[in-house]
Amino acid sequence: IVQLLLRHGADASICMNDGACPLFVACQNGHKTAVETLLEYDAGVNLCMSYGTSPLYVASQRGHENIAHLLLDRGALVNLCNKYNSSPLYPACFWGYYSIAQLLLNNGANINQCLDDGTSPLHASCFGGHDSIVQYLLKNGADLDLCDSDGSGPIYRACQFGHKTTVQILLDNNANVNSFTKIGASPLYGACENGHVDVVQLLIKSGADVNLAVMDGKSSLLIACQNGHHTTVQVLLNSG
Repeated sequence: IVQLLLRHGADASICMNDGACPLFVACQNGHKTAVETLLEYDAGVNLCMSYGTSPLYVASQRGHENIAHLLLDRGALVNLCNKYNSSPLYPACFWGYYSIAQLLLNNGANINQCLDDGTSPLHASCFGGHDSIVQYLLKNGADLDLCDSDGSGPIYRACQFGHKTTVQILLDNNANVNSFTKIGASPLYGACENGHVDVVQLLIKSGADVNLAVMDGKSSLLIACQNGHHTTVQVLLNSG
């Protein structure tokens, strides 16, 4: 039907009110044949929605690797960002699409492209504990020290969400175990706040300072007590 409509004069680049063109919709829904047909009729491969999201971005966000390949082969800009300064690499890392992240990086994606709030692709992969992507990013030059607008580095986010193996990978790559956010929260504090006892144990074993406190004087022990994380409290007390 797509081919029939185009053959009879349908405009391949006409957009909806939000800026979504037919190519964007086909990429979003994973319809490779429709994408191929639209590109044959010169649909704009870099035509973005009103807030800057490109066909490659949405293909990466939805995990459609075959379409991402096709778009890149047809000239899609790998570092084209939306209004939040997010490139296609960011959603690929956030959702754990390793092969797409690899594809984008092999095609020149900026590995340290940060959102307006300072969140990097490495942050994104740490949110979800996507270890294979974390390792690949670090191997290819991701900056461990980039912090978001809160001053939180990748290790803080990994600890906050309880991803022990991710934390270990970061530590093995020389992440600072006693780094802290703008309010003074350390990775240990983030793990204690949420009761991730296995992460707490790993951090202490790796040299985390159990007595570091945030700016209002609240320690890791206090936040663990306030939030009712009994086992975490016991680990902290046993650490001396």
